[in-house]
Amino acid sequence: LALPARLGRRQAGLQTPWEQKSGALGLSLMPMGSETPTPGGQSGQAEPGDELHYTLYFRTRADVSPNAWLVDLRLLDARGRVVSHDERRLVSAWYPAATVPADTPVLVMGRLTVPWGVAPGSYRPQVVVYAAEGGAVLPVVAGGDRLGGLTLDPITVPASVGTPPADPIAHAVGSNLGGRFVLAGYEGGEGTFQQGATVPLTTLWQAVAPDGRSYRIFWQLEALGGLIIAEGEAEPSDGDYPTSAWQPGQWVRNLGQLRVPGDAPPGDYRVLVGLRDANKVRLPVVGMLLCPADTGDAVALGTIRITERPRTFTIPALSQRTDARLGNGVRLLGVDLATDTVQPGQAVSLTLYWQCLAPMDTNYTVFVHLVDGSDTIRGQADVEPGGGAIPTSGWAVGEVVTDTYQVPLKPDAPPGAYTVYVGLYDATTNVRLPATDAAGQLLGDRVPVARFTVSR
Repeated sequence: LALPARLGRRQAGLQTPWEQKSGALGLSLMPMGSETPTPGGQSGQAEPGDELHYTLYFRTRADVSPNAWLVDLRLLDARGRVVSHDERRLVSAWYPAATVPADTPVLVMGRLTVPWGVAPGSYRPQVVVYAAEGGAVLPVVAGGDRLGGLTLDPITVPASVGTPPADPIAHAVGSNLGGRFVLAGYEGGEGTFQQGATVPLTTLWQAVAPDGRSYRIFWQLEALGGLIIAEGEAEPSDGDYPTSAWQPGQWVRNLGQLRVPGDAPPGDYRVLVGLRDANKVRLPVVGMLLCPADTGDAVALGTIRITERPRTFTIPALSQRTDARLGNGVRLLGVDLATDTVQPGQAVSLTLYWQCLAPMDTNYTVFVHLVDGSDTIRGQADVEPGGGAIPTSGWAVGEVVTDTYQVPLKPDAPPGAYTVYVGLYDATTNVRLPATDAAGQLLGDRVPVARFTVSR
């Protein structure tokens, strides 16, 4: 195999194995190293728009099915958001046998594009291996910890200035806001989504005459007739790179998302985007580059279609019934625990069954704590129902919501008896809802729902 022309040094220190001790995934890999790019002849630096070639070296430690595993090479920003990725098969589909034997070297060649407009700073390439069917991530075992991916040497990217590459973003716009910024284009913000879904929306901006002030990006969902059914706002790069730091002529890409309300009426909606200052004064859309003048204070992008989320009002058979009430709006009906014995470092799989008792305006977050005999939390998960796709503000009275969680147990968790505690809180205030049992007795702010054993 010929290696790419743009290769730098061999990255050392990659002797950490991927492994699945339970054998459920049937794969164990030892990464042998990687060839890393050196754009411009300097290791660890890359220009916006560069294509970085990586060659990853693995060695199987068990028999591997050629089509069973995928390798995703990702470029992460400081907050762990994926700004670029490249997915490849671990083993080519043309491999001439049904099984790749143990102790076989495997080479995966991938490339990452540094998107035009990413904020200047440090970025981390990461290698993630996961199952082609079901998407289960193969954990990396490193120093007793079980990680979701293996991080390679970081790269530093400067600001995007000058002439961008051809088609730097999917959809070109060119709207001028207040004579200070141009919304150059966007990607995402279109397609079909269920009620409560999160819609990715990336926007590309150019600073024309920035005034040193911090502006926030706002979005709206507009129905036919101009009715706004949802809106939100955020600082560019979640505050990591505000407009006050943008320089004239600089291009900046913002990774954003908008949330479809859980009770949004099904139909088609326009996505509107603009900028506003700290006093909520919006910059006017004063014109479009090479286009006739425009008016208003928001730019219309794509259209999304909202469909109704399937709902059920029937309580299923429950292996462990709870009947606890949280606040005035939610009843925790019960729980199903996948197993009653786990090992340190493994995940506890459980399904919670909720019932809506009253309409709620707040999107509550679920917390699941794995607590040992000394009341120490040895594992936890904090997430909105359905991973944010079934927000509590969209629940209908009487609706039964089924929600599944994978809660990782810490690798150093001691053996013994454990209790699973569940509760709800408002993420904007961190205030938990009070919990009562079926008899109305106060339980505090968490509900014990199941027990399990940790064994070595």
